[in-house]
Amino acid sequence: MLKIAVCDDDQIMLDFVSKNADFLLSQNRIGHSITRFLSGAEFLKAHKADPFDVVFLDIIMPETGGFDIAKEMRGLFQKTYIIFVTTESSLVYESFDFQPFYFIPKG
Repeated sequence: MLKIAVCDDDQIMLDFVSKNADFLLSQNRIGHSITRFLSGAEFLKAHKADPFDVVFLDIIMPETGGFDIAKEMRGLFQKTYIIFVTTESSLVYESFDFQPFYFIPKG
């Protein structure tokens, strides 16, 4: 089973990404679970306790931003696939420091 996390401080985006990921994985009969987080700190706590396989991660969030989270993740778990989701498409090149699997611009 594929363990997926979606971390975004915007409830609408959190719902959108979660629902679309669930739909696509279900259509392809891929067993999965999706856990949603409105806070980077909450996500990191859960990820450290039981790592996720894939994380859809917003870059611009209050308190703990996506790049800070990715830096800490890469120090602990190299195998997690990071997919950055952000309104700031100008950050795509900076995101390469964290070896993302993909980069999805919002909007």
